[in-house]
Amino acid sequence: MSLWRINRTDRSLLFENLKICTEETQFFSKHCRSHPVIHIDLGSVRGSSFTEVKHKLALAINCTFEEHSYLVKKTDDGTLAWASDKLNMSSIDVEDFENFYVKKKCASSSEADLEHSLRFLSKVLHTHYEEKVFILIDEYDAPAVGLVFESCPNKDDIGLINDCLKRFMANTLKFNNYIKRSLIFACVRLAGALSISRAITTTKINCLVCWNCVVKS
Repeated sequence: MSLWRINRTDRSLLFENLKICTEETQFFSKHCRSHPVIHIDLGSVRGSSFTEVKHKLALAINCTFEEHSYLVKKTDDGTLAWASDKLNMSSIDVEDFENFYVKKKCASSSEADLEHSLRFLSKVLHTHYEEKVFILIDEYDAPAVGLVFESCPNKDDIGLINDCLKRFMANTLKFNNYIKRSLIFACVRLAGALSISRAITTTKINCLVCWNCVVKS
């Protein structure tokens, strides 16, 4: 989901007959396609053990990095290189991107690496576009809901999952200097879901959390 991707096909046509385009013309013209977007869906990040949840979080992160495949290219020897001149001139190592972009490598990433993954991607996009990023998070509370409704044999895993996801959200939103705005959707109104929400509501960035939102025309 990258409606604001600068280098993609002009997605503004999707809004051509909508009110945001016809009635808020100046706002739309100013902001549409002007910021890079990171989207991650945490809906499938649930399980009955810390190992299972960590693996599914890695897969969700990998899908997010794959949406930005235009940032890299394969060289003649099969290795990845930056496709961007700005990234080539930066100190950011393409191998760090590859560790999340390649599914097998991402699946074997450490807990600490996963927790900092989207902050790293924010830095990459900010370097490439020279604009701060918008971060969209779908079903951020799915892991917590999964723990409520699924049996977790090892009770210690609940604390591990809780702590891991809190650090992931905090690093993605609170300690991310490359973020402009964030939009977070939750599947249920679960106040303070395993304290994960504290990592969000204490951030200094502009952040909107929506619960089970359906907008009718």
